[in-house]
Amino acid sequence: MEAISEVKRAAAKAGRKGCGTAFAAALAAELSTVRIDREKERAQLKEQNRRLRIQLRDTAEAVHAAGELLVRLREAEEASTLEKERTAALLQENEKLKKQLEKLRKKHEMELETMKVHLAESRLPESALGAFYHHENERTPEYSCDAPLTHDDDQSWRAAFASAYE
Repeated sequence: MEAISEVKRAAAKAGRKGCGTAFAAALAAELSTVRIDREKERAQLKEQNRRLRIQLRDTAEAVHAAGELLVRLREAEEASTLEKERTAALLQENEKLKKQLEKLRKKHEMELETMKVHLAESRLPESALGAFYHHENERTPEYSCDAPLTHDDDQSWRAAFASAYE
């Protein structure tokens, strides 16, 4: 504002001296140039402001996207941690089940051995089993249609296991 008042004073002085029209024309031309320069500067500042706003919007979008990525990354890390914990628990349970399976296998083997021993101890006397081991070509008098049935072997078998039936 001060510059304008100085120009007006200078114009008033010049008008008194008689060279007012030339000075006024020069002053008007200078003011026009200043206005044009200001308009250009204002347009440049508007354009720069527009570009900066676009850049700011892009930056805000990038920051937002980065935030979303961080959230996803955090979720993925949590999921990974949970999965690792679950895997460790499953491995531990797997080991426990393997040990249990091994114990059951050993127990089964021991039971089989015990059953074999009991079976060996409780075998029927050979006289009781002799009739079952005949050859097909051989005909034994006990099982022939012509021979009378004998119960001697049956009685000896019953006598051997009589204590078990009591």
